[in-house]
Formats: sequence, C-alpha cells, structure tokens
Amino acid sequence: MKTIDEPKKHIDALWGKQQICETETYRLMHYVLRVDHDDKVLLHNVVTGQLVELDQDEKKVLEDLPQKYNPVMEQLVTEHYLVPEGFDEYKSVQQIRLIHQTKQVRATGTYINHYVILPTTFCNAHCFYCYESDYPRVHMTEETGDRLIDYIAEHREGKTVSLQWFGGEPLVGIQRIDQISQGLKDREIPFTASMISNGYLFDDKIIERAVDLWKLVRVQITLDGTEDTYNRVKAYANVRDNPFQRVLKNIDLLSSKKIQVNIRLNVDFYNKDDMKILIEELGERYSENKYVGIYLNMLFNDEGYEPVSHTHDEIVQLMNIIADYTERLKEIHKFVTDLKPPFLQFSQCMADNPHTVMIQPDGSFCRCEHETIHDKYGSLVDGITDPIKLEKWREAVDHSTLCPECAIYPACYSLRNCMSGNQPCIERIQESNLEKQKERIRTMYVRKMEGTEDERI
Repeated sequence: MKTIDEPKKHIDALWGKQQICETETYRLMHYVLRVDHDDKVLLHNVVTGQLVELDQDEKKVLEDLPQKYNPVMEQLVTEHYLVPEGFDEYKSVQQIRLIHQTKQVRATGTYINHYVILPTTFCNAHCFYCYESDYPRVHMTEETGDRLIDYIAEHREGKTVSLQWFGGEPLVGIQRIDQISQGLKDREIPFTASMISNGYLFDDKIIERAVDLWKLVRVQITLDGTEDTYNRVKAYANVRDNPFQRVLKNIDLLSSKKIQVNIRLNVDFYNKDDMKILIEELGERYSENKYVGIYLNMLFNDEGYEPVSHTHDEIVQLMNIIADYTERLKEIHKFVTDLKPPFLQFSQCMADNPHTVMIQPDGSFCRCEHETIHDKYGSLVDGITDPIKLEKWREAVDHSTLCPECAIYPACYSLRNCMSGNQPCIERIQESNLEKQKERIRTMYVRKMEGTEDERI
C-alpha cells in the first residue's frame, strides 16, 4: 500500500491505529471512497483524509470482501480501511468528535484569531432577496476601529490573524478597512484578509491597496444572471457605468493580482434559464484562469425585501437544477472542483468555532451573519455577556436516522440552529456529491504524481 496523502495528524492522533484480530472477518468501512484511475485502485478514508494506492495483492483482497484476516490486509486494517463485520463506524465518528471537542475546550484556550468584520451595514446595491433588508444602517466609528485593533492584539495569543470583511458592502466602509489594516501593520501583527463583496466599487487604486495594505487573498462576488438580469436584480445606487461589465472587469483585475475570486451564482426559478446562459459565458471567459473559481447556490428562504419562499418539493427541484448546472460547469471550467478531498469535520462554520467572532459596526459580537440583530452575546467594551447564546451554536443536527452509511457522512456537519442545517439531502444530490469527491481524489492523485499540487486548494 502506497500512501499518496497522509492522514490528518489531529484525527490520526485521536483515532490511532486499529488493532488486528486474526480471527476476525473484515469488510470495507462505509466511509471509504474507491476510485479507479487508469489501472490503479485508490482508496480515500473519509474519516482520516488519507489517500492510498493499492498493490496487486491488496486489489485482490478488495474484490473478495468480506473475508477472514490474512497478512496482506495488515495495513488496510491498521489504517481503518477494513473493519470487522460488526463494527459501528457511525458511533466511532461520533466518539471522535466528542473527544476532539472536549480536548479543544481544555487545550486550545480562549484565543481568537479569525474575525468577520462589518465596517458598515450600508450597501450600494438593493438586491430584492437581501436578508439584511431590515437591518439598521450603521457605519463603524474610528473609536470602535481602535477598540477592535486593541482587542485583536490582546486575544490572538501570538497567532496569525485572518480577517473577513463583510457588510453591507464592505467597500462602502473602506476607511475602517484602511484603519484596522494599518493598525495591525503598525503593531507588527501578521494577518491575511478575505472579503464578501458585490465587486462594483473596486478599481485599480483600491486593488493596489488591497494587495499592499489589506493583505487581501480572496474575494467572493455574487452574480445573479446575465447583464440585463444582473443589473435589474442588483439595482445599484449612483451607477456610473454598466454594473455587470464593471464587475467582470474588476474580477479580471483582482485575479490578475493573484487574488482568488470565487464567483457565487445565485440560482432561483426567476433566473434559472438565464443562469444557464451565464454559465457558458463565464466558462469561456475564465476557463484558463486558475484564480477564478465558480460555484452555484440557491437563495435562502423567506428573506429580503421581496422574500423568496420555497416548498420542500421546490427546494428539491432547485437542488436538481443546481446539480445539472454544476455538471455542465465542470465540463467547461476546470477550476470548479479544485478543492481537497473530504475528511472528518468537527464544526460547520464560524458560528460554532470558538476561535472566531463576528464584529458588528457598533462593536457588538455575534455568531452568524443571518442573526446579527437577535444574536448579540457581548461587545468590544463589555466582553462576553451571554454565554448561553454561544452554547446554542454548538448543537449539531442528529443524523443517526439519515446518514450513518453515507460514504461522505464524516465530512458533513450541520448545526441545529442554522437555517441551512436541515435542508433535504436527496439521492440525486448524494450521488452528485460522491462523484464530486471522487473527482477531487483523482485530481489530487494526478497532482501528487506530477508534483504539481497547488497549495491554494
């Protein structure tokens, strides 16, 4: 057995090696993905993240499972690819998660090194589906910016800091971005930054500042359709030129500076046909640009100036449309699936990450951008004032009746209080996800063999 990608150290340390029982009959663990590539057989352990290539004898073992232990199976057993027939891998994953979360609370301390910062809740666009439609419009003050710099310095415990600029449209609050970035630079605090933006307000000078001062490495920009649809949906204020063309130009500028741009395509019934055209246009425009990634998503339910609302059947229909479009996108844009293969996840997002905090313009703390008004649990001035709200975000969805035998279950983790936590996982989506993960495994294997793996992924 040849190791192509090592297991994740923190998971390997928790699970350890499986003990061999020579009288036991073994089967393939549910959470293992097999990928046939040319004449090679690859196995990816979705718990540990390890990827291996089998030799000829191990291939024969794989074809005759379940079977009683023999010495050829040694590594396959010790690395948890083969497990006893009565083994409960779902329960084992739950135990690993519990141990990790318990140790994390005890060992990692209270440092905070990831900040989602809203320099403003104002926005230059007026998307009908915006979930911030009823939020109060507030700019962060210079005084709050200074407090935040102090807070970051006091709580990073020597670690590099990552910032994510959010809004509103964060570039409407560009003065605070400059101030906080300069403050961290002056204190010699190492940091990097990303941003969620509509992309309209960028220009050459701002992008130069983003590289040199903000340490910006990634931007997410949403497109809602082709030119006419996009311009109508965004409904920008104080438009100087064609918004759609301006945003595409800014994506080109950002990527030319080696800033990763992830284009999010919001798909709904109103634009599903238009989005099919946009996919072709973007695929052609960015097919060779490794700094531009593209993915599709649906709109959130019951939010915005004109709330979007879907029945269960409509959600399933949209998920199937997105699966179809994603398949087409993969055919014409090679960087759609440029992500590493799956492994055991212990959290969903910033909401249940103890080392992350979201800072609102008034300096208050919250856990989720969709709950900023109702989910305040402290502030830069008062610290944590409501620890109970923190705990509620650590409650995970119980998957015991839905997913125990799904091959990629360990890589799925959803929160009970998240609006997307209980979305249906239909058979078509499961199949699509499995194929997507197998493609990632093939991509990793080829890059490892060629020595061309891109660490950006």
